[in-house]
Amino acid sequence: KWLYIDRDGNYNLIMAINFKYTESTLINIQQYLSTSPNKIVLTGRTLTIPEIVTVSRKETKVLFTDDKKVLERVKKCYEHMMDDVKNGVPVYGCNTGYGAQASRVLIEGNKEEKVRLAQKVSEGITHVDVSVGPTFSKDVVRAAMLIRVNTLMQGVSAVKLEDLDKYRQLLNKNITPIVGQYGGIGASGDLAHNCRVMNVLRGYPGTKVIDKLGRESDAASSLKKHNIKFLRLDPKAGLGLVNGDNFSTALALLLAVDTLDLLLITSVLGAMVIEVLNGTNRSFHPLLANMRAHKGQKEVAELYRYLLSGSKLAYQEMDKHKRRPPGIKVQDAYSLRCISQYQGVNFEKIKRIFETITINANSVSDNPLWVTEDQVTENEKPWNWVSGGNFIAMHMVDVMDELRKIMTQTVKLNDRHLARMVNPNENNGLPANLSDPQAITRCAFKGVQIQSGMFDVYSTLLSMPVSTMFGVHEEANQDITSHALTSGILGLENLRIARYSTAQNLLAVAQAVDLRGGRKHLSRRTVPLYDFVRKHANYTETMFNKLHTINDLEKFSINDLEATFINTSGKAWQKKGELFALNLFQQASKRVPAYASFLKKNSISPETIKSYEDLQEIPCTDKKNYFDKYQLKDLVWDGKIKDKYVISSSSGTTGKPYYWLSHPSEFIQGAAVHKYIFHKILNIRKPTLLIVNFGMGTWVAGIYTFLSTYFAGDNKHPISLITPGFNKNDTLSILSNIAPHYKDVIIAGYPTFIKDIIEQSSYSKTQNLKYILAGEGISESWRSYLLDLTENKNMFDVCSILGSADAAFMGFETKQTILLRRLIQNNTSIKKKIFNEERTPSIVSFIPNYRFFEEQNSNLILTANRAMPLIRYNTQDYGGVCSYEKLSKVLKKEGIDFAKKCGQEHIPIYNLPLVYLFGRGKFNATIYAANIYPENVKDVLSDKKIRRYTTGKFILETKYSDKQNHYLLLNIELKESIKSNKKIQNMIGEVFVTKVSKINSEYHRVFEEYGNKVKPIVKLFKYSEPHLFSRSRLSKTS
Repeated sequence: KWLYIDRDGNYNLIMAINFKYTESTLINIQQYLSTSPNKIVLTGRTLTIPEIVTVSRKETKVLFTDDKKVLERVKKCYEHMMDDVKNGVPVYGCNTGYGAQASRVLIEGNKEEKVRLAQKVSEGITHVDVSVGPTFSKDVVRAAMLIRVNTLMQGVSAVKLEDLDKYRQLLNKNITPIVGQYGGIGASGDLAHNCRVMNVLRGYPGTKVIDKLGRESDAASSLKKHNIKFLRLDPKAGLGLVNGDNFSTALALLLAVDTLDLLLITSVLGAMVIEVLNGTNRSFHPLLANMRAHKGQKEVAELYRYLLSGSKLAYQEMDKHKRRPPGIKVQDAYSLRCISQYQGVNFEKIKRIFETITINANSVSDNPLWVTEDQVTENEKPWNWVSGGNFIAMHMVDVMDELRKIMTQTVKLNDRHLARMVNPNENNGLPANLSDPQAITRCAFKGVQIQSGMFDVYSTLLSMPVSTMFGVHEEANQDITSHALTSGILGLENLRIARYSTAQNLLAVAQAVDLRGGRKHLSRRTVPLYDFVRKHANYTETMFNKLHTINDLEKFSINDLEATFINTSGKAWQKKGELFALNLFQQASKRVPAYASFLKKNSISPETIKSYEDLQEIPCTDKKNYFDKYQLKDLVWDGKIKDKYVISSSSGTTGKPYYWLSHPSEFIQGAAVHKYIFHKILNIRKPTLLIVNFGMGTWVAGIYTFLSTYFAGDNKHPISLITPGFNKNDTLSILSNIAPHYKDVIIAGYPTFIKDIIEQSSYSKTQNLKYILAGEGISESWRSYLLDLTENKNMFDVCSILGSADAAFMGFETKQTILLRRLIQNNTSIKKKIFNEERTPSIVSFIPNYRFFEEQNSNLILTANRAMPLIRYNTQDYGGVCSYEKLSKVLKKEGIDFAKKCGQEHIPIYNLPLVYLFGRGKFNATIYAANIYPENVKDVLSDKKIRRYTTGKFILETKYSDKQNHYLLLNIELKESIKSNKKIQNMIGEVFVTKVSKINSEYHRVFEEYGNKVKPIVKLFKYSEPHLFSRSRLSKTS
């Protein structure tokens, strides 16, 4: 309450509010602020924060006081101002220019003319109506209007009560002006924003309002609809209604109220964090606050003792310290132990903030003002005007700077708490990342915790002080300013971040409670917050474990997947893979009859396999010792072909076919990876067409590509599919007639077949062709050649995937692996150090949640959860596994900064493990102990001189003459229109020697010694020669 105390005939304003903020607890303050009065009576001096909150966020009626003294003073001040104007007395802002133009005095003419001039000056204030940008929320504008009317009710601003009543009508009829946030510097108050509100009441063109239901309309029509007459500006009215810091006060007030709620919620949240981390209540012993007697610290300590009382998770140690189990620290970390010291200062600060705001909401902040009878100085007569600077919003900018600091300190505390909860080295036994114990990935809250780091940094930037950052404005007149609303706008954003941060931790702490055994172990005082969280959010499982259905796929986020790739360390990926393999082994040993029998035959007891190291001692499976030995039904889960499967086949070396069952969930997982390839590597645009040139029928590549792509397309980015398979004419027709209707066209197929197609298609000259390749490796020269055919220079538009009939999808190229191959293709030293070979292998990434690779005797060993699960299955592929860490070290020693190279190409760095593959066994020829590899020949056939004559298909063999002298035989298929001749043969032989000598040091050595003896004998065969290069033969052996 505000009291007038008479002292020697003068009245002095003294604050004597019954509710003392600084003498109350935050809980009591929150209860007080939550009160909702039925009506608000404005006197100019008694407006409270609960009243402002109620009007701004509810529908409480606003009334004027009926106190005759107050109303008479408002009227009298206006009349004295008008007398000055009529009598030609220069009065700032009434009959002078504004700001730096104050020397322009406009007092010419008779009294009526003087008044008309002053009215024009008043109307001229419109020049400050410049607010733009995002609009203030409804509650801010309503609070600002209420405060503006209240302060002008003090009767020293020369504004008529009739003008103020129009503002009151807007409030009571729930008509809210739309006001942009930007435009004010807090010098002469919030000019731009107040002027927008005033111009709404004038029905100014372009001004808009929203009604009770949030419907937008132009101001003039809304005023007419609600019978509110347009505002007519008398002298001083323009300046009186516009000049003041009420928007700053309103925003500061609402931010303070919301920050108070945040402080209280995070206090209960902090207590729950202490509980789930098995912290102690002894950190809040009364001794500590008594020995450092800050009121805020004492209040926080008392609150935490109250909240933690009775918890079965937190140590109850108010009587004495209890012994910890071995390895557990005897005291808590700072973010738990020092909460009362850390938050105590904020408890004190926000109380002072509420008192400051209360003063400002009842203070006059415009200019000039008129001296009332109770405010005269010695020898001064009343009703003379005074020019000053009450409009400069320094108190409000200071308040909002402090509020932003409180928000940021809250975010930082949340971040430290979350970091501890997810870290198995700091969380006293909780699973990594608060993951479900059965989860394979153990990454449940990893992305959330990473996001928290962003909030921490962003909030820190948003807490920078504004009150010290002002410049010089308005013709050097406004040379000190507050920029209060700038601080407030930053406060709105910082509050949003603080709320996100708190929401993260509410979800995380509820997860931790469940992992600790549930709500029954909590203090009864923290249970309500847990129940609130669980009312809105369930216990969290990991995305990868739930990716089994179309609904799961629709929720799947490519960006989340990429974030996981980027933010998971190589060691963590390795651990994920090991856990995946071990878990799959344990399940398969119980549920797959064939594998249980295999273990028994090899004298392996599943119960003894308790670690990944144990698992590595188990014999590998392969086609011969496993698939050839058991019936199909015994190879699937539970020994029953009871589910729906997609069945593919492949030919074995004996000619006997193998049949492979795939569960639909495998295609859902494949769709997730294909989504990644489409959007993060190929960067497809819609509409998109994918042409499947893999063999269809029972061929796994065709089936897998078709179904994965079919599921990968969604409403946001549909993908059309067509499946010509090996039909070249159909494919050429599709490229001519259908492809032009699409922005991007993807051809998926075997490299040599695609090369044939592109060389013959006129559509290849467009730049919207992209490729998915499989079935055989390609050289980088081959990739460049394919791109040259389509006039495309983007190396990432050709992406290879690794797969086979037995293992289905295994890995995929990323931009990172493609760039790596480009960098090392001509560097034999690097290849030897990484791959123990001089040739360039296929290099792909894999996701350990889907497939896990090991290397054993240069063979790739695969563990995969399929309908027919593969446990340590020898793929017979010659290659190995390489970590990103090893790769980076080797490249660095060779002078290549791979991270920098990736940055130059705007490629994200993934810590995914890499699989490198040379082929199915060591398919190579030798000459004088020098190994000649298929990749060497592919480079030769990609040469510009040669590729115009050949299809790219070849057979390289080591042959022996009658005298047992060995030589290289290179059989090559010519294009359909090319006939064999000596010139082409000789050219290929010469290019072979030149190129292979450069890229193969072994061949270079033997050629220097033996010369033409090691030069290959080149034989040319017509297109589709039946014994070597028939299309049907190639299809069956692809």
